[in-house]
Amino acid sequence: MIGSFYVRLPFSYKKNHRKEQKTMMKAMEKRQEARKNQEKTLKRMMAYQKKAEQMVSRKRMNHHMIRKG
Repeated sequence: MIGSFYVRLPFSYKKNHRKEQKTMMKAMEKRQEARKNQEKTLKRMMAYQKKAEQMVSRKRMNHHMIRKG
């Protein structure tokens, strides 16, 4: 009875260990995916900001707003 318990212990431990490894791998993959998405969002926002700054710097005053001295 006691001997059979010790025989089963390593198998159940390995099985649980594999499950833990799978869940850890999934969690790591999710973190990596989240990081990639965050980087993409940051790049997109930086591009929008750069484009907006270009448009503002390129914008000219309307002629009726310029004072003639």
